[in-house]
Amino acid sequence: MIFERYRPYIPEWDRFCAVADTPEPTTIRVQTQRIDPDDLIRRLEQQGFRLEPLAFPPAFYRVVASPFPISKTVEHWLGLFYIQQASTGLVAPMLAPSPGSCVLDLCAAPGGKTTHLYDVMRGQGTILACDVSHRRLRALLSNVFRMGLWNVIVFRLDARNLPADVWFDAVLVDVPCTAEGNLRSSTRARTPVSPRFLRYITRTQEVILRRAIDVTRPGGMLAYVTCTFAPEENEGVLTQVLHDMPVRVEPITLPVDHDTGWLRFEDRTFDPQCAHAWRIYPYHLDSGGLFMARLRKVAPSGSTRRLRYLCQQGMLPLGYPEHEIPSEEAAGQIMAVRRYLIETFGIPERVLDRFRWMYWGKTVWAHQCTSWPVGFWRPARNRQLVGVGVRVARRTRFGWKPSSYFLQHLSPWVRERRVSLAPNDWIRLLQGQTIPVTRMADGYVALALEDAVLGCGHVRQGRVRHMIPAERTRLLQDVMQLRIQHAISGA
Repeated sequence: MIFERYRPYIPEWDRFCAVADTPEPTTIRVQTQRIDPDDLIRRLEQQGFRLEPLAFPPAFYRVVASPFPISKTVEHWLGLFYIQQASTGLVAPMLAPSPGSCVLDLCAAPGGKTTHLYDVMRGQGTILACDVSHRRLRALLSNVFRMGLWNVIVFRLDARNLPADVWFDAVLVDVPCTAEGNLRSSTRARTPVSPRFLRYITRTQEVILRRAIDVTRPGGMLAYVTCTFAPEENEGVLTQVLHDMPVRVEPITLPVDHDTGWLRFEDRTFDPQCAHAWRIYPYHLDSGGLFMARLRKVAPSGSTRRLRYLCQQGMLPLGYPEHEIPSEEAAGQIMAVRRYLIETFGIPERVLDRFRWMYWGKTVWAHQCTSWPVGFWRPARNRQLVGVGVRVARRTRFGWKPSSYFLQHLSPWVRERRVSLAPNDWIRLLQGQTIPVTRMADGYVALALEDAVLGCGHVRQGRVRHMIPAERTRLLQDVMQLRIQHAISGA
């Protein structure tokens, strides 16, 4: 067992080993800005699921009985909950950014902690979510769209090259690691890593944490998080940073059983402040392993003067700068899309007025970001804007093509060109067939199941076909098939 070296340091070693060899239960987190937890649980229980609430974190439920994968429900498709480890659910409450804050989430994909931060901030403020991998960014963007995170900006960015011209109120530093904490769900987590790789990953973690401290405002908070037990990646990295960076480790006050950070390991000693960090072992929450530390940036000498200077230069996210007002061309495209949504789908203008609008990459985006970290918008080879809020519509040679996600999230206000289909018709549609519709002119429509819009479709000559992204079609087909099976078994 590769974890044998931890035997003298983990307090309940036998319990650790016993739990490590059991399957990890599925837990979900209700997206409370979208639905009341009681309403969601009632809907899931009607489909045969049995769930029990966790004492902490809030809005987390363990799936006790499951007639089929909970990821294949309409509720999951609509972004009403996120399947998330209970242990990782401690991170956002620990960082606890206040509503209206400007938060940086480094190494954010696939987005579990990003979506949780959105809930903790009650959907108010700005979250800048970054990752370097194109593949992981697709997963992050998909979850941002699915969950309807209107105040999230997604960037492709290597955290090691983080620009230092913007300060954030809070920064989540969930660094890449050896992932030993996933030992219950991943055989890779039980595979030893080479000393060379361990040296590489700890250097990477330290560089990222130092860059994160640089962009945190004086008095701001950081969360340093890994899903590994290795002290080289946890207390070791913290000790190196505490030696010469203006931060201190603060106690964590959450109502959860835990172990404290280590002050020594084998022949190595760590900074005494590491005792304020937390170690979560699989037996604490019947979940995965986690290390986390809460850091506060200490205001160095002269920081007040620098803060005042940066505000004057517009380099801090303390408002929405005038020079980010759309150009004349962009404003025209945005107004055209708004008119299209009002006239075609009957969406009230007052609903559209809730959003800020952006035109970029032949696409109109809707968001509710209250801050604009302008330093990130300077063109650079190693950083790229990927998304702002939710994609609304894309300009094509045939006109504006509305986003399935946008129609889905505005479902209560889509009053026109709405086609409601039964599950059997949905399956036929998703298999590539077309469905006849009556009294419907050619053009885009909103496709619904009962009272919820699930995506975009297109009508031509009295027949409709779906326009849902290909990578999600198979999932929705499974959702519909399972819904039919449940209806038959329930009858």
